[in-house]
Parts: sequence; structure tokens; C-alpha cells
Amino acid sequence: MPEPASLGKPPQDATSPSMTETAYRLTFTHTHLYPGATGTFDADPPESAAILATFSDGVTVGGWIEGDVLTLDAHRTAAGTPIAEKSWRVEREGTTLRVIHRA
Repeated sequence: MPEPASLGKPPQDATSPSMTETAYRLTFTHTHLYPGATGTFDADPPESAAILATFSDGVTVGGWIEGDVLTLDAHRTAAGTPIAEKSWRVEREGTTLRVIHRA
């Protein structure tokens, strides 16, 4: 099972003050989140963990997962659309995550 990503220097758009030295990578199949969106972790994360979420357009953003709430930092899509910091209620099963609704 892969280890979580080790962060020397966070990516340019993943500058959350909540980021720690270790973050779990979470990959989404779309450019933004919405109810029903799915993602996959690189390893089964603990109940609370720093994450680096990568969207299908290549944008990576920092965030945090705490139980069934995922919070992502404000960022821009690759097309330049601004996305405010948002929290989402999610379901997790192993390394799979599904967005339920805004928290």
C-alpha cells in the first residue's frame, strides 16, 4: 500500500495553513466538486488528515478531511474559474470517496 505524499514544499496552489508534513493524495475525475462526484485516495487515510486534491484539469489544492467532512482551500480551475473554500459532506469506503452535499 502506498505511503501518503511527503510534502517538502507544498504545490503553489496548496498553501493551506492546515497542511502538515504529510498529506494524503485524493484524485477527482472532474474539475470541481458537486453532489455525486467521486475521488480516490492513494492510501486509506485516517479519520482526520491533511490532503492534496488533484482535479481532472491538473489543478492541485490543499485541504483537510475530518470524519465525513472534506474541506478544500480556495483555488482556481485551470480555466481560471475561482472556487471559494468549501466544505462537503462525504461518504468514504476504503480509498473511495463520494460527495453527498455541501456541509
